[in-house]
Amino acid sequence: MSATLYRRQREILQYIKEYIRDREAAPTLQEIAKHFKLSSLATVHAHLSRLEEKGYIRRDYHGERGIEITDPHEGPLFREIVEVRLAGELTAGQPIQKLIGPSQYLNVPVDWVGNRSVAALRVKGEGFSDCALMDGDYLILDIKSKPSDAIVGVVTLGDGSAAIRRIYIHRENHQFILQPFAQNDAFTLVPEVQLYGRVLSVFRVW
Repeated sequence: MSATLYRRQREILQYIKEYIRDREAAPTLQEIAKHFKLSSLATVHAHLSRLEEKGYIRRDYHGERGIEITDPHEGPLFREIVEVRLAGELTAGQPIQKLIGPSQYLNVPVDWVGNRSVAALRVKGEGFSDCALMDGDYLILDIKSKPSDAIVGVVTLGDGSAAIRRIYIHRENHQFILQPFAQNDAFTLVPEVQLYGRVLSVFRVW
């Protein structure tokens, strides 16, 4: 069982665990609503339904306190979710295409991003197969990162196109080496790097 919990779901699950531990009985829907200052029992029911679907609890609908914990272990499964703004699309050989219209967001585990300033780019097309990326993948980027040795980043090349490169610092002249992932492509040596963002992780929707 590895379904990610949203913050409120995690809080409700923790409350149920502590309630059962202290009272040897599960809380009622009314008690959960009162504890979290929720005005609607339907909201409580919706949260419990999500927890049951994800395998964390089992409910007996014939009893007022019919909630049973099915996963007693806490740890990395309890991951808070954050929203990451989708900044644009990344197509091989082209500049980054900014999105037009309402802002779009991805929900990702908070430990993927920490306290960094992040944004996401959606991969478009099959031009990044050398990086093991597929059409529709998302790159989670640290957009405040500075060029440093041995990081992977989305960079702007001399012709204005965006590319994914591993960045190295030349030890003798302190210039930057941009190393492609394709084995047959030569590296380039540049005095400075236009870094859009350092790649933190790849998000793929199956």
